[in-house]
Amino acid sequence: MRLTETDILVIATSLVATTLYLAYARIFRDVEDSDHLPPGPKPIPVLNNLHQLPLDRQEETFAKWARKYGDIVYAKFGSTPTLIVNSLESAQDLMITRSRKYSDRPRFVFLYEMMQWGSMFVQMSSSERLRKYQTWMRAAFQDKGALSQYWSLQQREIYTLLSGLFEAPDDYKEHFKRYTGAILMEITYGHRVTSLDDHYVSVAERTLDGVVSYGPPGTTVLDFLPHLKYLPAWFPGATFKRHANCVQKLVRQTIDAPFKMVQDGMTSGNASHSLAASLLEEIMSDGPITKEDETDVRELSGILYGAGTETTASTLAVFLLAMVLNPDVYAKAQAEMDRVIGSKRLPDFDDRKSLPYLECVLKETHRWRTVVPLGIPHKTLVHDEYRGFDIPAGTVIIPNIWAISQDTQMYPEPISFRPERYWGTDQTTSAVDPRMFAFGFGRRICPGRHIADANIWLAMANMIATLSISRARDRTGVEITPPSSFTSGFTSRPIDFPCTIKPRSESVVRLVSLMSSSLT
Repeated sequence: MRLTETDILVIATSLVATTLYLAYARIFRDVEDSDHLPPGPKPIPVLNNLHQLPLDRQEETFAKWARKYGDIVYAKFGSTPTLIVNSLESAQDLMITRSRKYSDRPRFVFLYEMMQWGSMFVQMSSSERLRKYQTWMRAAFQDKGALSQYWSLQQREIYTLLSGLFEAPDDYKEHFKRYTGAILMEITYGHRVTSLDDHYVSVAERTLDGVVSYGPPGTTVLDFLPHLKYLPAWFPGATFKRHANCVQKLVRQTIDAPFKMVQDGMTSGNASHSLAASLLEEIMSDGPITKEDETDVRELSGILYGAGTETTASTLAVFLLAMVLNPDVYAKAQAEMDRVIGSKRLPDFDDRKSLPYLECVLKETHRWRTVVPLGIPHKTLVHDEYRGFDIPAGTVIIPNIWAISQDTQMYPEPISFRPERYWGTDQTTSAVDPRMFAFGFGRRICPGRHIADANIWLAMANMIATLSISRARDRTGVEITPPSSFTSGFTSRPIDFPCTIKPRSESVVRLVSLMSSSLT
């Protein structure tokens, strides 16, 4: 779902009608403030730089600005001061070294206020409530002991993934979604997914498709013109409002239905072990649960499930496309796998340190096409000065993760998929690990990055061990080379592409079946 020309006309008309009376004051204020601001594209009255904000692939436009103005680019979209950060150095300087000043969040008008996706945790500024959320997530997804308790679940679901790819390889995208969704659904809600058309997972997929298709959070036109959210859905051109209303209903189903399942199970005494149930029990042990406590657990559970499913499934699709386009890399990864694991068993987490080339492939997958190109914006809490420039309080900070991943100084020939760039024996000879930026920065780094990393590694390792992956062929037998084409929006994933996926041997099929039976 994208903004149409009619949408843009409505937005422009509304903007002029509601802000023209402020134009004179704004123009002069901008001139007074501009002397010590970082460089950026030239603004025009009222709109400032809003007319230069692309609807699609914003990360590429921002990278072009960086080549002209430097790695930190200042723009003002409507009345919102914005700093676009296009290098790892500046991102770390601001969002890690100075995280106390740069860890606020802007308004997510379209994502949160209109579609109600993301929970208060995403929107939340520094507060006691935010610290409570972070404590919960550290205990569930960052403690080594907590992560190890998910191993048997992850292994069971990897065998289901492999079986699905053996039987219906053309449905690889659905199998990836099921794999990640099943793991997170059981961890979060205690619900075991047994089919591709599981009700909870199906609703969540529809919700996520609607959420991620419209644009990055905090950088849509609606985020910079928040008054537009009050337009009625029947207003000509207000397709964005109708889209938001439809997605909002799906969001409530995605978050509320599995949470109610947990509550009902606890009431009847039949609740399965889950993060949501554990948090509710922990709260009730200290006294009656409040409405706010219940909301916190429900919303946090929803965002953890949704965010982890979409990004992990997209990363696996990137990996598959990279292997189809780079058969030499896949052959080298399989040679390492055969040498270390052999043919009598399948890889598990204990093998990770013994598969260094696979680790390089995983890193390059994150770098080659980062699945969240602009991350999630930060906002400055106070005025700051950086490199002699003023950074006003309330400035939205957009980390251009895609531009960092394509930095030719860190990654020569960035278009090429080259795992060997990480093959150095020390930090002076190997490239920067892209996981240093792919999951965000500072106090706002993704809390589920460790479980996501484990899920991705396990899937890659087992696919390499068991599958022959190659390019599809047309009716005349000629290989089809898929384009490196990706969607634009909150997340970026490969556009559907043809490929050939087959078991490496009959013995592999029997091994997967045997391992799956042992965990059932």
